[in-house]
Amino acid sequence: VEENKLDQTSFETTLDNVVLKSENGKTEKLMNSVVFLCDQKLEVGDKISLSAKFVAQEHFPDWTYISSKNCGKLAFASKLQVLDGKKLYVSDRVKIAAWNVLDKNMDRDEAGILFSMVFGDKSKLLDDTRGEFMASGIGHILAVSGLHVGFFVFLISLLFNAFKINKKVKFAVVSLGLLLYCWLCGFSYSVLRASIMCIVCLYAGIRGRQYDGLSSLCFSSLLVLTFDPFQLFSVGFLLSFFSVLAMFCLSKVFGDLFGAGRSNKIAGSLAVGISTSIGIFPWIAHFFGYFAPYSIVLNVVLIPVASLAYMLCFVLTILALPVKPLGVLLHAPEYIVKGINWVCKFANELPLASIEANIHPATIVVWFVAVGVSCDYCLAKRKHKLLLSVGCWGVAVLLAVLNMCKVF
Repeated sequence: VEENKLDQTSFETTLDNVVLKSENGKTEKLMNSVVFLCDQKLEVGDKISLSAKFVAQEHFPDWTYISSKNCGKLAFASKLQVLDGKKLYVSDRVKIAAWNVLDKNMDRDEAGILFSMVFGDKSKLLDDTRGEFMASGIGHILAVSGLHVGFFVFLISLLFNAFKINKKVKFAVVSLGLLLYCWLCGFSYSVLRASIMCIVCLYAGIRGRQYDGLSSLCFSSLLVLTFDPFQLFSVGFLLSFFSVLAMFCLSKVFGDLFGAGRSNKIAGSLAVGISTSIGIFPWIAHFFGYFAPYSIVLNVVLIPVASLAYMLCFVLTILALPVKPLGVLLHAPEYIVKGINWVCKFANELPLASIEANIHPATIVVWFVAVGVSCDYCLAKRKHKLLLSVGCWGVAVLLAVLNMCKVF
């Protein structure tokens, strides 16, 4: 909002589900979000439906109109304000210091990727890089996920185990550390979800109770939704929740199928990669209008590599903040990220790297019913369970194909 218009209620919002309509009636969903200026007087709770003219550019020369399919109640309205450096929060100061270390010791592209992986802040990412990662189906690598939070807990636990610290003290310190990390990451849902699940896991260990991943996932989600119900309509919430849900439900099924075990880590990684890809496929297809067939292989190969880059960057950045010469060691994660970036760009140039898809909500429901009846939590008899699984997956895949062919 401009300085001389602060007394008005006009605001700037972002549309994430945007459809372009040409003069001949053809439609195309945009992957990227679009900023929209609203000049009407609106209050929280008002029903809104937004539309605007679209100025044709070289990427969309034939499109003349832009509109949003979704309309609903206004969730919030806010104003942007540039703060003086002295008024920055401590968390902002920490992130700025970390960014200066990364930016000084590596190329801007790789620095932006690693900054996003460590803090979940995508403001330093180049637009082309973000688009490449999203198009290849590995965009979640750019966000702080359960793997990153797990490493954070592992690092602290390693130090405490070396000094044989009491379990209760370890639990208190790790929990406080996770809350601080959530604070640095802006309390994004993926970080909160993973942190709460880690805290529940540690608490179960102290009490001598068995940890159940599905119960922990549901508890963390209910806790977040209690304080912020609008997360239920967030793409990030849906992708994070259902990817982990599918992992808990299907990784053992695929693990048994591939013969995964202690001696076969590759089969276990493949089982987890396929399970999480199944969990996010319908949401990506629904919200972004495409899916990447190579994403399963890329996730299996690149997630361990990206985790290594994250670990190195996390530790070396902490060391380089007080001791500047150690920043030269950050070239190690930089080269790893360069390799990930190259693989991502190469995959996007392959045939059928991205297939148009637009999954209907009814298909999503059937899809996750199939996930539910296929897992160990379904207590039906083996024969009945097999029939149910085959039938549900057959219907889900058929509906998805019909959606992609625009029949349904």
